[in-house]
Amino acid sequence: MQSLFESAFIAMLMFFWLLLMHSMAILDNVISIEDRSFFMPKVGVCGAYWVYLMLMRVQVYVLYAQNPFFDQFVATHINVLYMYIQAVGVIILTAYSLYFIIITVKALKTIRTLKKSYRYAMGLTMFTMAFSAAIMLQNGQASQRMDPPLFLGLLTLFNLYIQVAAFFYSPCIGIVSNDQFDVP
Repeated sequence: MQSLFESAFIAMLMFFWLLLMHSMAILDNVISIEDRSFFMPKVGVCGAYWVYLMLMRVQVYVLYAQNPFFDQFVATHINVLYMYIQAVGVIILTAYSLYFIIITVKALKTIRTLKKSYRYAMGLTMFTMAFSAAIMLQNGQASQRMDPPLFLGLLTLFNLYIQVAAFFYSPCIGIVSNDQFDVP
């Protein structure tokens, strides 16, 4: 059950990043498409990656049950099914990465026209996304479940990201002088 939720979390996070970057590209009408074709490629790629993560987790559980000393990085413990699942995962992750890069390149035109604080927020978003994706995807392939320190580190990263993004997007309240008010 934990693997189901962790895999769904990773896939939904990947889906969120695609939606965020694509909506940034649409702000300036760089990409003009209809609603159905907006969501379907993202759902397809992220759904396929979720299925891959679930199959990989099940396979890792089976390999751990057969051999408690199973190690992903030792080739003698890996069977053919594991290698096929991993190859499919690499293909899906490559498709996701290419799709994300294409959308990001289209969105850069819009990002350049934003205010400075919004550009910083987008840079922070891209850093958070890249860092969390690298950690979670590696953990999703190598472990039965997410390690508690890794989970708490990711939650801390997301909390800091939300706080800094809220600071960047918060309205600016300027200094109000007493001349603007009628004071008796």
